[in-house]
Amino acid sequence: MRTFPVVTLHPRFPFPAPAAEKAPAAKRAGVQRALTEKEKKMPSDFEIKLGVTEILEKSEQESVSMRKIREQLEARYQTSLADKKAVMKAAVDAYYD
Repeated sequence: MRTFPVVTLHPRFPFPAPAAEKAPAAKRAGVQRALTEKEKKMPSDFEIKLGVTEILEKSEQESVSMRKIREQLEARYQTSLADKKAVMKAAVDAYYD
């Protein structure tokens, strides 16, 4: 006789509820992995948004570009922010809205 796993259904939705994900053993034990050099230097999204706002407040609208903003932030944080272009663009859009 073949047994099947028990699937719990949500009363209002016809699809199975997601299975609870188990945390890795190291995380459950409270062990933290060491941060890489890139992660140590990389500013948070909030810091980037604050930096973009400061740059936009100090500069004229006609003379500023996304490239200039990124270059100024890279000089401030001394790291490449190519991976954070979307965050910078969202901050510029939010500033002008």
